[in-house]
Amino acid sequence: MAPRTLGLAISQIDTTVDLMLATILGARMVTIFNFAQHLQQLPVGLFGATIAQAAFPSLSLASASEHKEQFKMSILSAIHQVLFFVLPVSALFVVLRIPIVRLVFGSNRFDWEATVLTGVTLSAFSISLFAQALVHVLARGFYALYDSRTPVAIGVVAIAVNTIASIVFIQVLHLPVWSLGLSTSLASIINFVLLFIALDRRVSSFPRKALLVPPIKMLIAVSITGIMLYVPLKLLDQLVFDTTRTINLLFLTGITGTIGLSTYVFLSWVFGVGEVQSFLKLIQKVSRARRILLEPAGEVVNGGIQDKLS
Repeated sequence: MAPRTLGLAISQIDTTVDLMLATILGARMVTIFNFAQHLQQLPVGLFGATIAQAAFPSLSLASASEHKEQFKMSILSAIHQVLFFVLPVSALFVVLRIPIVRLVFGSNRFDWEATVLTGVTLSAFSISLFAQALVHVLARGFYALYDSRTPVAIGVVAIAVNTIASIVFIQVLHLPVWSLGLSTSLASIINFVLLFIALDRRVSSFPRKALLVPPIKMLIAVSITGIMLYVPLKLLDQLVFDTTRTINLLFLTGITGTIGLSTYVFLSWVFGVGEVQSFLKLIQKVSRARRILLEPAGEVVNGGIQDKLS
């Protein structure tokens, strides 16, 4: 409890420094920074925090039972699950940053300059979405090993890096507000790398093939996905849709996003990424549950009741 409390207190200092530096750039930049930060936190909380929390009981059980191999496999499984969901979101945020910002925050309230700055800041944050999400998994790994000091100590180092980089970017190099997102990404990646190195040594190293092969396949798939997002976006924007209207912007984003995500799922399936099978099974279960809920519980057949749930 004590190390975690200290870490949270120091993180508030880091947040205050970012706010002060954004204020130096102007009140308008504070709004832009906050909007981009809140938007990028959605996939981190949705996938990183939830998957890490779901994996925590199995990690704790494996640690208490001293099953090192089971502990390693649980960590790797959680890492791969997080990457499978977060990587395509990063591609969406980088390629579709302008349409997403306009749809979420409203083109009427946001002028073009503010939209572009928010989009670029969101892209800067998106570089480290994978690291921000995976930090939750690695921290839970340490907690399962009854070690709350290591993640907090490394977190303090990352916060110091973020603070120093932010000051240099704004006060020395005089970069725009997006540099605050870049400094956050730099610190998050350092945080992830140091946590992984420490946990890797703690468990006598993860199997390298099982660790690296799935992420490499996902990176190849998400790289092609980025292209499949960019090309339709440009073609539809210039030749088909008048994006000054909200409904057209919604169609543009929906069609482009569907093409990109379908490409990602298809390529992951072709490459044999195990997480895509779990994803497809999840969709099947949701579809089956929805069908059961919408249909009557039973129907009359020759004077008798046939239960649908059976």
